[in-house]
Amino acid sequence: MPYLYLGGEDNVLDDQLQALGIRRVLNVAREVDSGSRQQKHLQAESVEFRHMQWDHNEPDLEKHFDQCFAFIDGARTRHQGVLVHCQLGVSRSASLVIAYVMRTMGMGFDSAYEYVRLRAPCICPNLSLIAQLSAYGRCLQEREVPELCVSASSSENASPMELSQDDQPLAIASSLAITTTSSSAADNKAKSSVDPDNAAASSLGFIFSL
Repeated sequence: MPYLYLGGEDNVLDDQLQALGIRRVLNVAREVDSGSRQQKHLQAESVEFRHMQWDHNEPDLEKHFDQCFAFIDGARTRHQGVLVHCQLGVSRSASLVIAYVMRTMGMGFDSAYEYVRLRAPCICPNLSLIAQLSAYGRCLQEREVPELCVSASSSENASPMELSQDDQPLAIASSLAITTTSSSAADNKAKSSVDPDNAAASSLGFIFSL
């Protein structure tokens, strides 16, 4: 998915955005002020900007997906790049990107999680967001039987375009060694309970291409 990039708030000021053709930025972090220097920088560069005010444990991600996906798809149809970011680029923005991969590529949650993790190894969605993504995956799989579809916001028991599966990860500003494992997303849930602030050290300064 060469048009889709994942990062943190500091990446908004990255000089590489223009070189990468990124003309849209989607911020999903409530605490990252839309009137900040990042926003002013984007306005100066004529980059289209959207701010979704999600908390770390946003209770109903799914209700925002259509709006977010339309913004991302708008970049794709215009042959532009789009950067999705939160504060650190490891939890909320990663969750949105995983959901987009699920919807766009027809993947289940585990496969989409692995797809994104192999390209952005630092991702670490918290357990609340993982539960919602799991429920959303079931909803997509059961979309032909709407009455069986469980809303991600109400789930309490959560335990077309042709795209290449061989896209390689891209790290801007430094090299990054990537280790591939056979673990499923479910096996990594325990790791996802780690505080994103502690898990993000390796993500700062990187923009990951999906």
